[in-house]
Amino acid sequence: MPLAKATSVAGGDHLLAGDIGRLVEIAGIAEDAALDAFVLPEHVLMGAATGAYPYGPFELPSTTEWPDPFVLLAAVAASTTKIRIATGIVIAPLRPAPVFAKSVATLDALSHGRLDLGVGAGWQRAEFEAAGIPFESRFARMDDTLNACLRLWQGGPVDFESATSSFHQVWCHPVPAQPGGPPIWFGGGTVGANARRIATLGSGWLPPGGATSEHVSAGVAGLRRYFTERGRDPAELRIRAVLPVRLGAAGPDLEATIATIPDFAAAGATTVVLPLAAFARTFEDVGLILRRFSEA
Repeated sequence: MPLAKATSVAGGDHLLAGDIGRLVEIAGIAEDAALDAFVLPEHVLMGAATGAYPYGPFELPSTTEWPDPFVLLAAVAASTTKIRIATGIVIAPLRPAPVFAKSVATLDALSHGRLDLGVGAGWQRAEFEAAGIPFESRFARMDDTLNACLRLWQGGPVDFESATSSFHQVWCHPVPAQPGGPPIWFGGGTVGANARRIATLGSGWLPPGGATSEHVSAGVAGLRRYFTERGRDPAELRIRAVLPVRLGAAGPDLEATIATIPDFAAAGATTVVLPLAAFARTFEDVGLILRRFSEA
């Protein structure tokens, strides 16, 4: 399978000029540049304290724009025809399972099966406290939510029983355009419970931003073993890796960053993501940068 290319707009407030509709325009530019996917991250809320971020300093301010991914990506789906739309990540345990299942299925149906569902359990206690959801049980709640979704996406009538979600003889329509639901990609680590989660429920892994190709390679090797143990073909594993930004004398160096693509492909990445906001200083820079990335 050829290496896919995607772009993410995390931290791109300076490109928007106060208009989040520009994210839809950026997705259209990415499609015109022949990129394969447009990735949208989320936080429902941001607190002032971000020191709990598990992958190093959280460099974005609390005032960063975080549009609702289902609303924004629905607009992207309606204005594009080919590019895949992806969450990276959506915090699954913050939403009741039936509501989450309905939003995902509607977006996948609306986009004619172009959704890749990147999920995670979240790391920010303030989001969970504000939603009235126990922070400590977020991983179990995420598992319950996704298992419930997989049942609901079959159409119905459906029964499901878990510690956090229960329903009987219900229907959930529309069903996703992709049979069984969109591919589920998990953030987090590649050992223990999360590795088992990926190998049981997932299609792919989302290494944390800034992960090196060596980190990706080690994670891929471990996950392939878990896939094999569960009777799954390890060749089915998908990896969407964000390219770490390389710095030059004048700041972020696009060419040096692009030059790392072969290393990530060799490590097992099936999609590489360009963090657009690091390189585009103005909205007018977007097309040139994405075309260069597409050509690399």
